[in-house]
Amino acid sequence: MGELHTEDCDHMYRYVEAMHELEDASFEELERIFDKVTASLDDAGIPWYEDLLPPLDTGAAHVMLDNNDGGRGVFVYWRPARSEEASAMAAWKAGEWDDPSFDQATSLEQQWARRLSVVLHSAGILNRELKDDMNPYTLEIISVA
Repeated sequence: MGELHTEDCDHMYRYVEAMHELEDASFEELERIFDKVTASLDDAGIPWYEDLLPPLDTGAAHVMLDNNDGGRGVFVYWRPARSEEASAMAAWKAGEWDDPSFDQATSLEQQWARRLSVVLHSAGILNRELKDDMNPYTLEIISVA
């Protein structure tokens, strides 16, 4: 195993500290973080939306601000264009669980989660992927520089 450097410890400490601080963030702070996230996506030319219904003709990042206890925070998830997920939806409705379009749709969501994470990290926005089977490939914002 490699050595643990002081810089690594400092980074891990700031990460854990930021997670705790965001749990206690005010609604105004969450709004500020939401604005920073959406501005970063705009700067990168990535379409985003906050409504319940995504745009139909293009993929976009769904940016959500949750102010409820137990799930507070700002979250980002890539929603493919309807045309990109049409094959998977048709297979799902037909009960064709071995259809390769499921893997293609999942792969697309994984790729976009990685891209979004890199864009946000580059803008000083610390994020991590949720470990939630109901919301795979959803990014949780941890802190904003």
